[in-house]
Amino acid sequence: MHVFGGISNVIIGSDGLKGLVIKNLIAYKKTIEEKEDYCLLRVSGGYNMTRLAKETAEFGYEGLEYHLGLPGTVGGGLCVNSGWYAHPPSKYIGDPVHEVCLISKDGATRIEPKEYFHFDYDYSVLKKTGEIVLWVDFKLKKADPEELFQHGREALDYRKKTQPFGIPSSGCYFQNIDGKSAGRIIDQAGLKGYTIGGAQVSTVHANFIVNTGHATSEDVQKLAQHVKETVKTKFGIHLEEEIIWL
Repeated sequence: MHVFGGISNVIIGSDGLKGLVIKNLIAYKKTIEEKEDYCLLRVSGGYNMTRLAKETAEFGYEGLEYHLGLPGTVGGGLCVNSGWYAHPPSKYIGDPVHEVCLISKDGATRIEPKEYFHFDYDYSVLKKTGEIVLWVDFKLKKADPEELFQHGREALDYRKKTQPFGIPSSGCYFQNIDGKSAGRIIDQAGLKGYTIGGAQVSTVHANFIVNTGHATSEDVQKLAQHVKETVKTKFGIHLEEEIIWL
């Protein structure tokens, strides 16, 4: 069985997947507790991140506004600890997490605190356990809605200017290396625009592999391998995939 959210940062091979495939579209949220300075908000794992970023900013709840423009869901975002890295300090979806209800592979449910997930750059323990996010309780500080919208628009505008919007891709392909942009490293290797079949290193952001039309998973794999080998040869840097292959 495979359970997906928004299916961002995922590439499925040309052979497809065997077994049951479920796309989690369950979207609900409710206030669990509200105090003068914070709100405890419960959100389902299938909730769209951009929608949540807009709605929490509108109500003056700080902590998720920088996720405006991200295509994935809350559950997927928790799995990879999605974030905003353009300007320090980095902002991660794991930062305001209070506790999470999980479904294990045997179907049992349990609630775990934030510490269970060992959130880090592009990482949570869910990458290893394969557990499914049923819901998340976020502890969000109260703030000025207009200021939060400003931060969200800043993030969205930055993404539109620096990423290949409107062209099929699975998001950033490689992880950054010790704070260094993988896209910049690939660009410095002279690989922007490099194409194999229908797959191309984006001319806008070199850490995106885009589908210029009828790209196969084999095209993407060959192109990614060429990028890794070129960067290793030129700079001695080993790139690690951020994309999850299935």
